[in-house]
Amino acid sequence: MNRDRRKQILTVVLAVIAVIAFLRLAGITCLIKYMTGISCPGCGMTRAWIAFCTGHFHRAMEYHPLFLLAVPAAGYLVIRALLKARGIPSERFRKWDYILLTIACAALFVCYAFRMADPQDTIVVCRPSDGVLFRWITWLKMIL
Repeated sequence: MNRDRRKQILTVVLAVIAVIAFLRLAGITCLIKYMTGISCPGCGMTRAWIAFCTGHFHRAMEYHPLFLLAVPAAGYLVIRALLKARGIPSERFRKWDYILLTIACAALFVCYAFRMADPQDTIVVCRPSDGVLFRWITWLKMIL
């Protein structure tokens, strides 16, 4: 990887960290939930990893039951990158990319549907009236 490419990647990483830090300081933990009032399919994943890393496996499973999918996904990406660095063309992985991505997305959305349907789930919620967009639309209706 050349120097310019590394500089670009570092710039993007630092920009993402800056945006996340700003949102956290503003009290916004999830931009999607903040804007729409609706949790995303990955909601609770970060909290699950924090709970898992502090030894609270049961709590981690409550935050997001599929949080461990990140481990094989990261492993696959690392192995794929190592093989690509050795000159194996990426076209050989394309079929597996689609298969694994389809399985992961299907699992994520099935889990999301079950969690969204559970009225006892306090992590994944559907409350559009709590979202900024709903409040903006309500405000615009009042002034127009």
